[in-house]
Order: sequence, then structure tokens, then C-alpha cells
Amino acid sequence: MLFYPGELIYRIALKLSQTYLLYSNRVHIMNLSNMGNKHTIHILLYLVISLAVFPLQAQDTILPYRLKPAGEVALLTTAFGTGISAIVIEQKSPLLTAADLEGLGPEDIHPFDRSAVYNFSRGADLGSDILVGALFAAPGIAAPILNHWDRRNTLILYLLYAEAIGLNGSINLMVKELSDRKRPLLFNPGLTEEQKLEGRHKNLKSFYSGHTSTAFTAAVFLSKMYHDLRPRSTSRAWIWAISLVMAGTVGYFRYEAGKHFPTDVITGAVMGSFFGYGIPALHKISQRSDHFSFQPLIGPFRGFAISYHW
Repeated sequence: MLFYPGELIYRIALKLSQTYLLYSNRVHIMNLSNMGNKHTIHILLYLVISLAVFPLQAQDTILPYRLKPAGEVALLTTAFGTGISAIVIEQKSPLLTAADLEGLGPEDIHPFDRSAVYNFSRGADLGSDILVGALFAAPGIAAPILNHWDRRNTLILYLLYAEAIGLNGSINLMVKELSDRKRPLLFNPGLTEEQKLEGRHKNLKSFYSGHTSTAFTAAVFLSKMYHDLRPRSTSRAWIWAISLVMAGTVGYFRYEAGKHFPTDVITGAVMGSFFGYGIPALHKISQRSDHFSFQPLIGPFRGFAISYHW
């Protein structure tokens, strides 16, 4: 039997992950920074392994997405152009100074967002970095597995993911530059001036949360991809649930770290979900006829029944 190189890597990774999972059940590290490292990997391994239940020999996979060259060029050009424009604006943005901190206090913030002012945690900040990195990598790991190592289909999925991540990231960066919203920690009366000035101009880029939007883009794209490629799988609900919980945890960590207000996190989740779901849906091949079934009725009632399966 012949194997693609990726299949050999998969076999090795599966054995290593199984060993890790057995070991990690006996070792529990409960501090926050280690939770981000150890338990994120633990959850991600479960997620990837659950995606990988299929015969290992190469098989033909029918991809439910269609590329349109003009559309792909437009999407990628929009992402690239918006990103470059945002970077140019960023270069001209002034740095945060001590004078900018004068007079800032919790009373300046709307009551809905005010609770974030009192938050500050380096552990939560680190945890959000680790968790968003794991989610960012998950679709890239899952794509070849779901496609039975079909290179062409995998490259198509990588292109769709690049469009989703690129549009989300570039638009997020542009909105940050245009809004110049101060981070919650700048209004925290319990922090020193030195702590508030650490991030310099980044502490003026609170709206909206880039970590959260990236996490939800990756989580929703992964779940949508699995949903479309495994339409009969009973694991679809679990994939959605695990992915969204992990993405939501990223948003919570950003709030706990004092980096973002609730409105920043909520907006990030909405925008990320829009791109994570919208790009695959935009390329989805319509199969509406497959969803409908007609059945004649024989008995006391004559006619036919129409059912719809989604």
C-alpha cells in the first residue's frame, strides 16, 4: 500500500497524541499560563483527532466549494489593499504619552463596559495568545485530513481560509486605526503610569478585539468546513461546540487581561463569525435539490408529501 508523505506524518502524530492524552490525564497543571499551554494542546488534539476518523489510504473527495477567479482576485485584492492602507495609517499614528493619561477614570466609560476597567492579568493575556494561535492553526491541520490528503482540494481550502483570515485581519486593523479607542487598562486607577504606557500606541487600539475576531474566524471556518465536508457525521455539533467555546474563551481572556471592553469582544466575535462562515458559504455549490424529497401517500389520504433535510 502506498502512502502520501502527509499520511505518514499523520500516523506518527496520531500515536504521539494518543500517548500525550493518556499522560495528560494523570498530570494536571492548574495555573493560568500553563493552562494556556498544556490544556490548549490537549483540547486541540482532541479536536483534530475527532476530525480524523477516516480510512488512511488516498481517496477521491468531492469538494462542495467552487472557485471563481474574478471573485478570488477581488477578495484577495480587497484584503491586501485594506491591510496595506491600515499599515500606512498606523505608521503616522502618534504614540501614547503620559499626557494622554491625565484625567482618565472609570467614570468616563459607559456602564456596560465599565467592569473591564478594573481587570488586569498578564496570565490571561498570555493565555489568549496561546489559545488564538492554536485555533488559527486548526483549520490548516484539519483541511488535508478531511480531504484524505488530496492536494488540490486542500489548496482550495487553504485559499478560502486565507481569504477569510485576510479580510478579517485587514478590516480589523483598519477599524482599529480609525477608531483609536483607548484600552480599558488605561482607565484602571490601580495601575501605575509605567504599566499603562507599556503598549504605547497599541493601547489606543481597543476597538475591536483582533484576538477575538481571529479566534472566531478560525473556529467558525473550521466548523463550517467540517459541516460541509462531513454532512452525515454525528460529530458536527461537537465540533461547533468545542470550537466556539475555545473562541469564546479567547474573548474572555482579552476581557480579563484588561485589553478589551465587552463591546470590543462582542464586535470581534460577530465580525470573525461573519468572515469564518461567509467565505465558505459564498463558495458553496448549491445542492438544494438534494435537500428535498417527494413521497407518494397511499391509504386513507391520497397525494404526496414533501420533506426538507438541511
